[in-house]
Amino acid sequence: MDEILHKEHLLAEKAQSILEHQRELERLKQHREALQQKKPQTDKSQLSYKESLKLGEQLNQYEEELQRVEIHLQKVRRELSALKLQAKKLLPVSEVNVRVSTANPPQQTYCIKHVKTDAESQGHFEIKQVS
Repeated sequence: MDEILHKEHLLAEKAQSILEHQRELERLKQHREALQQKKPQTDKSQLSYKESLKLGEQLNQYEEELQRVEIHLQKVRRELSALKLQAKKLLPVSEVNVRVSTANPPQQTYCIKHVKTDAESQGHFEIKQVS
């Protein structure tokens, strides 16, 4: 019975982590979109040398920030994929809502459901925080 309770708590922690990673992924996507809209541009057809240096520096900073966001996005996607695989292994059934709770106070309760999409896909999880 202890092992079952341990797996339940572990699955609840995975559900919590999946939700956090999904939120982080959404935040990063919005940040990337906002960055892409703020790309430094110039309306002048001719720039002075000093202006071109300044524009070049702004473009470098923009590209570095965009690259940092893209790298972080990839990292979060990989972590999310790994969490989903781990949760899928812990979940005893698919297509059924399973209620799980974390062990540590404050206790968090989640309803988690693995939804199969097609044979080649991992499917996705529907997770709702109950308390």
